[in-house]
Amino acid sequence: PASSAAAGRLFALADRWDPVQARATADAGLLGEACLWETGGPPSGCGGCWAAGGGVAPPPGWERVPACEACFERTHVYRHYLDKLLPAPRPRCRPLEDGPLPPPPPPPPTPPPPPPPPTTLPPPPPEERHALAMPPRLMWGWGRRVSGYCGSASIQSVALYYGSWLTQDAVRGETGGHDGAHQLLLGAEGGCCDSVAVARRLRLNVTAWDHASALQPQAAAFAAWLARSVDAGEPSVFGVYMAGEDNPHLDHIVPLVGYVGVLGRPAKLLYNDLHSNSTLVADLATFAKDRARCRRPTLPCCSSPSAAVHRRVAPPPRRCLRRALPWKQRFEYCLPASVDYGYRVHGNHDPAGELLPARLVVSAWYEPDYSREDGKHEPPTPLVGTLAVSGLAKGERYAILRYTSASAVPASGFLRAGGWAARTDFVAEGETHEQRLVFMSNSSQLFRCVVLSDSSPAH
Repeated sequence: PASSAAAGRLFALADRWDPVQARATADAGLLGEACLWETGGPPSGCGGCWAAGGGVAPPPGWERVPACEACFERTHVYRHYLDKLLPAPRPRCRPLEDGPLPPPPPPPPTPPPPPPPPTTLPPPPPEERHALAMPPRLMWGWGRRVSGYCGSASIQSVALYYGSWLTQDAVRGETGGHDGAHQLLLGAEGGCCDSVAVARRLRLNVTAWDHASALQPQAAAFAAWLARSVDAGEPSVFGVYMAGEDNPHLDHIVPLVGYVGVLGRPAKLLYNDLHSNSTLVADLATFAKDRARCRRPTLPCCSSPSAAVHRRVAPPPRRCLRRALPWKQRFEYCLPASVDYGYRVHGNHDPAGELLPARLVVSAWYEPDYSREDGKHEPPTPLVGTLAVSGLAKGERYAILRYTSASAVPASGFLRAGGWAARTDFVAEGETHEQRLVFMSNSSQLFRCVVLSDSSPAH
């Protein structure tokens, strides 16, 4: 600032000294806090106007005028910004006492720095239940010295999901026989009775888990593969150990219902064990075990062969493992930790994309066991079912085709190929259509729904 000896009159903006406004104008790059009329200048007596608070020369292009107030009013730079910052009526310059300008106000205190980000990780997203509409079912063959129908009952479950009823005996019969030597198996023990091959013969579109190429241990990757099946709305079938058995590969075959976890990352698996009338939940942290860890201590008992759920032929006499265990412990399961076996069912075989989605729900979770192996000789009974077709367009015509054996179902061209036992035409009243059905439990009922067009063959 200029001293009083070198300065003439001092003028300030507004009727009083306003340091806040003065600093605001200085920060904006305008005239500054005040104007200074310097004596001893040009003949006019005015040396010019500049930011007295900083004591710097006027910016280039400012007009030199004989009076500070005239400088304020006439310079285009000042007027341009003054109109924006100080609307009319504008403050006028007024004389102040000679002397230096008062010191500018102290800068505002520096705000404290923001707190550092938290070092702890954010909580994981909540786990959700992802499940398919697959109610529990009871398999044949839970008695002693029988092979078990777990592979057949698993295919029965997924066939219902895609709109067909297959009796367990008919599923096993696709292997070429109906005795214990023809029970359905998985993976290395498949042979004549591999579940994947049987499912394909029953006109299901399946993909098997590549246990031969997958890195070991496979349990985590296999569980994620199963979860992706659920996310796609497709059921899967997989093998498990049982605590009372000792097969090195697997002891039991079960259908997957869903999982609990973040999308595509299962923490728990949901499955039907084909014995309980409720879906079981298995925590993957404790579910995956090797053969040695998935075994309960047992006691010597009978000398006759025990039930071997996953053996085609009963083993030689040995310790009766399942009989020695308490009842609940006989149905404890483990997911093989090293090598896993299973397959995913994409739907009915439909390479040309002609079929509409269909679901079949039946009135009973239990199928009367008329098999020769179990020796129960239960008579077949009528079943009441509801067939639900979805993906329809209102007003369009459709046909529901019923087949009584898988061999009669064509690969494509369903209407022209024929082979159905019955055909029901209907006009869709909405996106879904339901049809009530009654059939015998020992039969096979395979339903397919197709679109009718003007060129479709008549009923």
